[in-house]
Amino acid sequence: MVAGRWTAKLTRLTLLTLAAACSLSWAFRPSSHAALSTRPGLGFRNAPSLMQAAGGAAIIECKDETCNFKEIVTSSGITVVDFYADWCGPCKIAAKTFAAIAEEFPDKSVKFVKVNTEAHEDTVEEFGLKGLPVFGVFKNGVLVRKHEGNIGKEKLLEFITTGINES
Repeated sequence: MVAGRWTAKLTRLTLLTLAAACSLSWAFRPSSHAALSTRPGLGFRNAPSLMQAAGGAAIIECKDETCNFKEIVTSSGITVVDFYADWCGPCKIAAKTFAAIAEEFPDKSVKFVKVNTEAHEDTVEEFGLKGLPVFGVFKNGVLVRKHEGNIGKEKLLEFITTGINES
């Protein structure tokens, strides 16, 4: 009789824990998640992920080494990049600001890209990244403006606009 009550309590506790874990994983899941490939024949494998911000703006995420960051940035046009690391606290705060700006940015031809510096270690040396997060504005593959450290939404928007207007 006593063993039966403990088993019932343990079963309920296990189910509650499982339900809580499922709820948490669902809460942190992007609203829409798809992969895109810029190379023929790859389909949905070995490609950066495309995360949909709440209002519909796309942010390309280079989370692992299978993503060809250089190919994305060197394509024609303007690319705004958020260099981050998963372990970086300020990067997590900056990610929300970056997503909000990507969502609200008036020029939809501008690409917004998040690059995990742990997976793309070569970017740290190549672009002289000393602290995280780092924001960069690229024009046709050339870094024209860089800011190290977290900044507020208005300052980040001003930084991006100034970078776009630089020759």
